[in-house]
Amino acid sequence: MASFRINGDRLKIMVFADLQDDEYISAYTLKFMNAALDAENPDLVVLGGDNLAGYAPGNMLREEGAKNSITALLGPIVDRSIPFALVFGNHDQEAAMPKEKQMEHYLSFNGCIAEKGIIGSSVGNYRIGIEDKNGDTFLYLWFMDTNYKAMSEYGYGFAGVSKEQIEWFDEESARLARENAGKIVKGLMFEHVPVPEIYGLLTQVDASHPQAVRGHGRLSKQFYILSNTDVTSGVMLETPSVPDINNGQFESWLRNNNIIAAFFGHDHKNSFSGVHKGIRLAYTPGSGFGSYGYRYLRGVRVIEADALSRSVKSRIVFYRDVCDEEINRAILYIGEKNAYIRQWATAGPNNLIRSARDRGLIRK
Repeated sequence: MASFRINGDRLKIMVFADLQDDEYISAYTLKFMNAALDAENPDLVVLGGDNLAGYAPGNMLREEGAKNSITALLGPIVDRSIPFALVFGNHDQEAAMPKEKQMEHYLSFNGCIAEKGIIGSSVGNYRIGIEDKNGDTFLYLWFMDTNYKAMSEYGYGFAGVSKEQIEWFDEESARLARENAGKIVKGLMFEHVPVPEIYGLLTQVDASHPQAVRGHGRLSKQFYILSNTDVTSGVMLETPSVPDINNGQFESWLRNNNIIAAFFGHDHKNSFSGVHKGIRLAYTPGSGFGSYGYRYLRGVRVIEADALSRSVKSRIVFYRDVCDEEINRAILYIGEKNAYIRQWATAGPNNLIRSARDRGLIRK
């Protein structure tokens, strides 16, 4: 297990979620990353999954393309010598480079404190102990892979973590408690796809409600708004896309009594945060400009953990908070992607579909 010692009394983490681009990474993404890092000066960066647009032709057809994409998105981080960790999202798995090889490439950079953490077909299940200036661990950061997709009675939806991964979390949690003579050191969980319990922060309403958002998967016939009592900040501008099959991960957090907050990405337009059954569940909105989202609502989540009070708080930093440049819609969606469009034209749709089917990304 990796450890990370802070110099003062506070740990500041910056989460980038859904950077989701190819090797021709958007200039707006790079501008925002650079500005946010300079404004906040975090101690640690976490990549919150869908780091790559695995479906992009350069990533989907060539391992070298995916490798170049990783190198490009890490530029602002490694240039500042900021340590970083990561989790994978569903779109990372669509790349030609398998997640194991992607992780190897991440680990080749100075400052990467992630671990391979292979459990079954999932990659990047690990924890990092955060030590205060005296060397005492006051917080654990947990990272888990939410995998790709799975079939259920409701259709082909997002998989979430497996029961095997939950068993690993239970075993590690019990071992840490034994080693600490029964004392539980609290932790933060980072993963890409939200747990189904995030719907516990919502209130069901009639479809005619002006702020109503349709539920996802098995909940697609119901409509929701944010709860007035449980949500403390942020907005919900799209459906929380959660696994249809609940494998009991949230219950494992309650059972082990060691997770105080969990941070997700995946749904680019959502930034809300709230407390459900004593655990804070928080979105990081889409940070990158290579995929969908509202232009000025791209953001990063900044998390601050105090070693003295053991308190944790977080907030969103939006593009507008650190960048003055107006976002030109034409440049964003066309000019920045000329090379991307050429790749699609060159690769041809049949080659892309065949490649996806060969790797099990499309059901035959």
